[in-house]
Amino acid sequence: KESVHIQDRRILALFILYGPKLTPFEVLDVYEQKYKRVLITSIRRSMTVLTKNGKLEKTSEFKKEREGKVNHYWRLV
Repeated sequence: KESVHIQDRRILALFILYGPKLTPFEVLDVYEQKYKRVLITSIRRSMTVLTKNGKLEKTSEFKKEREGKVNHYWRLV
């Protein structure tokens, strides 16, 4: 099983490469293209950890995505 720390670092790198802002589903799509299939909950967990560690922040901007659900954008701090 992939280390959660490796996944966190990969997601941070995706924000650096593909930012300045991304939704969790945008992160998921790029992550799966570059690495492997993961659950959206796993992506959200990593983004929460990165936010708690001061690397990302949730913005007030959002967009309607899959199944009409609204997702906030996140950005690098």
